[in-house]
Amino acid sequence: MRTTRTRTRTKTTTKFVLLQRCCFHHQNHHRKEMGNRATRTARTRTGCSTMRASATNETDLQSDDDDSAVINERRKAKVLVVGAGASGLVCAKELRQRGHEVRVFETKSNLGGVWLHATANNENKTTKTAMYDSLRTNLPREVMGYEAFPFLSSSSSSSSVDARRFCSHKEVQGYLQEFAKNFRLFDVLEFNTTVKECRKKEDGEEKLAEREEEFGPKWTVKYEQGEKKELKRDTFDAIVVANGHYSKPRSARFLGADVFPGKQMHSSTYKEPSVFTNQNVVLIGAQASGEDISRDIATRAKSVYLSAKTWQNAEWGSNPNISENLFRKPNVKALLENGSVEFEDGSVVENVDAIVYCIGYEYDFPFLDPKDANFSVDDNYVNPLYEHLFVPENRSSLSFVGLCWKVVPFPQFELQAKWIAKLLSGELKLPPTKEMKIHVENFENDRKSQNIPKRHWHCLGAEQFAYNDRIAEYAKETKLKEWRWEMYEKTGINKRTNPEKYREEHNDGEVLEKAMNEELTMMMMSISSEGTRRGDSQVVNALAKENRKEKNEASSDPPLSASEREIVESQLNALSDSQMKQVKIYSSLLLEWNQKMNLTGAKTENDVLERHVADSLSIIEAIENTCPNSKDTSKPFKIIDVGTGAGFPGMVLAIARPHWEISLLDSLQKRTKFLDHVADSAGIKNVKTIWSRAEDAGKFESEHREQFDVATARAVADLRLLSELCIPFVKVGGAWIAMKNQSGLEEIESASKAVEILGGEAMLYQEVQSIGPDGNLRTVVTSYKLTETDKKYPRRAGTPQKKPL
Repeated sequence: MRTTRTRTRTKTTTKFVLLQRCCFHHQNHHRKEMGNRATRTARTRTGCSTMRASATNETDLQSDDDDSAVINERRKAKVLVVGAGASGLVCAKELRQRGHEVRVFETKSNLGGVWLHATANNENKTTKTAMYDSLRTNLPREVMGYEAFPFLSSSSSSSSVDARRFCSHKEVQGYLQEFAKNFRLFDVLEFNTTVKECRKKEDGEEKLAEREEEFGPKWTVKYEQGEKKELKRDTFDAIVVANGHYSKPRSARFLGADVFPGKQMHSSTYKEPSVFTNQNVVLIGAQASGEDISRDIATRAKSVYLSAKTWQNAEWGSNPNISENLFRKPNVKALLENGSVEFEDGSVVENVDAIVYCIGYEYDFPFLDPKDANFSVDDNYVNPLYEHLFVPENRSSLSFVGLCWKVVPFPQFELQAKWIAKLLSGELKLPPTKEMKIHVENFENDRKSQNIPKRHWHCLGAEQFAYNDRIAEYAKETKLKEWRWEMYEKTGINKRTNPEKYREEHNDGEVLEKAMNEELTMMMMSISSEGTRRGDSQVVNALAKENRKEKNEASSDPPLSASEREIVESQLNALSDSQMKQVKIYSSLLLEWNQKMNLTGAKTENDVLERHVADSLSIIEAIENTCPNSKDTSKPFKIIDVGTGAGFPGMVLAIARPHWEISLLDSLQKRTKFLDHVADSAGIKNVKTIWSRAEDAGKFESEHREQFDVATARAVADLRLLSELCIPFVKVGGAWIAMKNQSGLEEIESASKAVEILGGEAMLYQEVQSIGPDGNLRTVVTSYKLTETDKKYPRRAGTPQKKPL
């Protein structure tokens, strides 16, 4: 969503309601059918790649008698999956679908891994687990779900207990239970089974060099099973390690920890806040668990202090007060014998009752001998691993799934599992061992060159999407949908700007619609392939028809009248031949990229020129009339286009006025990358992009604040909102110039107080010769900047929209 654009659409809301009803009505039928197919052998025709027309088809590949020879040639490995959490379950699913013999060993008495709460497992509440009573996901459920099994709330689902997008841990546990049930995984799950030792099998005369080269060694496994912990042994062709990385709490010792009289505990033993009632508590570590647990404890404690070296949002460190009894502090320097805690800035908190270490976990594989398995764990980095998965010496016979962190986990696990399953069946091959080692070495050198601590080398963050694409290519699978990237990015921005309310107040409506439409498509494919009742089919077809109708209505531009065409031609004729060539390159790239991401409703070059380029050019006269110094080519003249979107008007201004310095600000990185590509391709040298929300880029501490001669915006938002987003960028003596339709005249009076508060002069308006994208005549609203903007503006993201000045 563009930072300067807000709108509501009743029709879209209605469509979501209908869509969810349709999806929910069919979800159980769809998942039941997918589960019934999960045990069928996947087949491919000779000379053809595996069919992937839909997620349903992955479990329903049919063949005729001619296919049997191909199937028989596929290697069927005996595979042990260690762990029945989210990664282990999807590995079991993919391995079975490739025809492998699978056993899944799980230490606990139920599936779910980290999502299995101690009480749900009938275990003591002091059991070490990352799960606590109030935990909710920090990602929306739509982006969390597996590709083959969307994670939507369903009132008809027996496992659904929390329909919120950022749901409770119980809802995730229920989702995993339903996943296992529908793909019939319970018959391969063995609970209360602990792997004690995995060693390479010494085959003697049976050892085949060819098998070793392609698949790696076999493994002898010792394990304890049942209440009596009976020791057993078995041999496997391959081991998939999926035991997660939330079982061994990371330890940290601070000066004075041994003499500090208060309670010290790791967050892994935290369950609920009542034990801290009326106490002073210090939490160390401010990643996801630290941020959330500190707020949870603050509901009962007297005072809570959250301490960290770095913050998810750098600005948080300069704002110590989170709430009335919750405060941010720098890193701890020492714990004192008198019960005080000293911090690195010299400040001291007295009478501290408890310390909670929210410092994460360590990788732990007690059943593997590093020397035997040819790997090591050094400073929480597992190495050497090819693509975070395979020890080169062991080929595909030993894989580690789910080691990467700061990622969207479930879909990544799914891609990793698909690759492993195909490698073990012989359909795909890993590179030679030497090449894999070189790849690992290059990866490590790259991490070193960036001065990234070794313990963070499995941290992917923004790199996860390129990594996922690589894994999909290796596995010859379709890449994850772009909406997942967009939803993850928007959620991250929302979380960093609105940490207290991001789970309830969302900024990804357009992306959510894409996710819901994908689920609808899957439902329709399932229905068309399996058949359904007439009434159900009519609902689906009606929704599809409404989608197409809305899209056509939104994108169809009526032809220009003679007078309108004259206005457009007069604007375009002001461009030189070389400038028009740049515009044509811009237009061509816009239409090309629009096929992959939502940039514009324009469908043809004429649409772009008539409705967007000409309209953008119309503001030049207003800028030059308001700021005569803009005509002086010997001095820099700086303009920022706030919420630029596809680059209108900023990119067009840069083309038409090469001596102006144009900055294009947008909150979506994919848009700024598109605009960078346009500038490079068209040779537009006087433009740069800024990837940020306007509320963040315009803050008092920002390098962009009050640096521009003009701030402009071509948006439909109310002038009260636009003024708070734009005026902080304008230096004293500069001007804010907004492109509006005739409604701008009505908004001037209501926005006058906001403009005055922000340091602007009373607004004026000019009529310009242009037709906006909505077909209405243009009005340009201007205001000179008289005084510096108060440092408390703009307010934090979301507030200007909810509470306009």
